[in-house]
Amino acid sequence: MPCHHIDGCFRGDEVNIGYRPYRTTTATAIRTGRSPDRAVVVALDPGQGLGRQTVRNPGHDDLPADREPEAGADGRAWIWVYARRHGGSGWIPLEDVEPTESPPGRPCRGPAGFDFEPGLMPSKHGPHTTCGNRAHGPTSWRRRGVVGDAYLRWSPDGTAFDYLHAGDLVAIRGWGPRAFACVTVIAADELAPGTGGWVDRAALTHAAEPAHA
Repeated sequence: MPCHHIDGCFRGDEVNIGYRPYRTTTATAIRTGRSPDRAVVVALDPGQGLGRQTVRNPGHDDLPADREPEAGADGRAWIWVYARRHGGSGWIPLEDVEPTESPPGRPCRGPAGFDFEPGLMPSKHGPHTTCGNRAHGPTSWRRRGVVGDAYLRWSPDGTAFDYLHAGDLVAIRGWGPRAFACVTVIAADELAPGTGGWVDRAALTHAAEPAHA
């Protein structure tokens, strides 16, 4: 069940993400959004290893499905991955990668080493992080702008699944542990209004007006 009944904000034990091994087939880059105009997280040469993220896995399934690709601003399909050597996470065009196998003894363990590779490892059981406290008061008091590119996460300081960008506008819905806030999107370049998740409070500032029409 999501924290404070806010979809997108979960405890660590309700996430349990897996990653499957992929590799690049051409020179490409992981980016902070589904567009070649978004900032580069890490540039990649052909043959570099990636981990493709699965769906959120609250039931601790040992073989969770991959997250579905999402359409980008350029009309291509993009998927969420992490660079196995670099560790950075973000979006990459699906046409630039292909499935592969992990090197012997080196399964995909996620960008921080806390996750698992379906088929080689059983599902992990994430930490039972608390939900913190629900934020109260009118939305105008809880409205915040986003400073720079910031990970949107399933749990406080846990697995990232997308980015908020400079100028996006969110409402704080809860005050979580580890200096994280549960937020829902009011207006954003890429994320739909109502999208929820956890974000580092340091990425937020007071905002009076929406940044996007």
